[in-house]
Amino acid sequence: MALSSITPSACAPATFPTPTLFGAEFLSLEVVQVTNYSSKVVEGSTFGSTAVDLVNANFCNVTVSYTHPGQNDIIHVETWLPTDTWNGKFNAVGGGGFNAGRYPMTYSSMAGALGNGYATVTTDAGLGFASEVNSLLWLLASPGNLNLYSLQNLASASLIDEALIAKTFIRNYYGQDPSRSYWTGCSQGGRQGLMLAQRYPDVYDGIIAAAPGLNWAGVMIGLIWPTIYMEETNQHPHLCEISKLTALAVSECDALDGVEDGIIADPAACRSIFDPFAHVGTEFECASIGENGTTTRNISEAAAAVADATWTGPVAAAGEPTYLHGVDIGTDLTSIVATDCSGNGQCSSFNAALVQIVIRGFYEKDPASNTTSVSFGELKRIYHRLRQELASSLGTNDPDLSEFRDAGGKMITFQGLADPTVPANLSLNYYRDVLEGQPDAHDFYRIFPIPGMGHCGSQLGEPAAQPESLFAQLRSWVENGTAPESTSYVVKLADNSTQEQLSCPYPAKAVFNPSAADGSSGWSCAS
Repeated sequence: MALSSITPSACAPATFPTPTLFGAEFLSLEVVQVTNYSSKVVEGSTFGSTAVDLVNANFCNVTVSYTHPGQNDIIHVETWLPTDTWNGKFNAVGGGGFNAGRYPMTYSSMAGALGNGYATVTTDAGLGFASEVNSLLWLLASPGNLNLYSLQNLASASLIDEALIAKTFIRNYYGQDPSRSYWTGCSQGGRQGLMLAQRYPDVYDGIIAAAPGLNWAGVMIGLIWPTIYMEETNQHPHLCEISKLTALAVSECDALDGVEDGIIADPAACRSIFDPFAHVGTEFECASIGENGTTTRNISEAAAAVADATWTGPVAAAGEPTYLHGVDIGTDLTSIVATDCSGNGQCSSFNAALVQIVIRGFYEKDPASNTTSVSFGELKRIYHRLRQELASSLGTNDPDLSEFRDAGGKMITFQGLADPTVPANLSLNYYRDVLEGQPDAHDFYRIFPIPGMGHCGSQLGEPAAQPESLFAQLRSWVENGTAPESTSYVVKLADNSTQEQLSCPYPAKAVFNPSAADGSSGWSCAS
């Protein structure tokens, strides 16, 4: 529904009285009419939608800053209101990494929403722009003390604030409330989506919560686990060895689903049959960081051990599991098993900075610490401490979605099975927990595993792209009651051709009929 044109003169401070938000004090309000705004939005920024080519868009940008008295915070919320193309609906977008929003990826997502006719919004949660956020200066109130207000703002408080503020401005500008409200996000944005369903169940009608970074303590420990393992065991393989082992695993397990497409569709089945140690000594051509040209190498015992440890996931002393998840076999591991083999050819880890962020910032809370690794014996203690301290803020693990269900909300998660950042089992286990408490969860919440897709479907070179129809399917579920029984995604094959395949809502699985023609027509969902 496109509404009648709103003249640019309506985009003025007088149109937007200072909002009323309990517990907040507004500091500034800026209103700017933006004209002829263009942006090419790739599908990796739309999270369940197609790419958008936004050309010469006009919108009203309303940006406010406010504080929660006594908390020493300043939060910025930026709302974009399409001038003459509003469809009557609202689509808020999430952040990524440590960013709540207001950074380049978020602005790209907002442009995509704007291009599809939605009013849209983002918040920085008071953490600042990306350069400030990634420095983690916001994390500590002082050495030894977490800034609990900042954690609360990032985790949840900013989410309800921005929704209420944006809906107020929509009402001011268009003279009516949005007919439907949606949230779309991945990673941090996916976690934010889950938090909204858990804690603010009546704010959004529909939520895309892709690859959600729930159990933040677990995600962070998982990201630094390969580095910890390499440092503790003094094994630093060449990246090309790790990539070769992944390629060998794909070769051995590719056809398990009946389709040879360069993708492992069932990582658990592959893990049970592929032994990396059986390939120690295999000769291959290698090109690694820090080395010139290509050399002939043999897969080392160290490479097999590091790959195996990464697939297994973090363990504590004497191999004791920490109840965390490894990265699925078939995933490109080179971003987390990061080594530099320059100089004399000896390899070393170059992910020490990430270890410092997690250990120095979240655990030791000491900006002056130079800790770059920890022992297996310390790992379990660190994980449990982080989980305890972050449970009420960034944990986002509450499986009770009954209030979201009762409010009529609908939610979809899509999760890459080749995600090196948020392991697929993290999302799948959460969904199992939801089902255990609410056997009817399938009626309002569904998760779609995507074989071959990496983190949020935004990495170049990965074989599977994100599903581009899920947001439309979410809208249909919310507005027409039509639940998504499957969704399609595109796979890039070795010869650069593409093939459309099917993902089914867990626990159903996609099954290929080899007698059918290539493409999605050959796929169906089976329980």
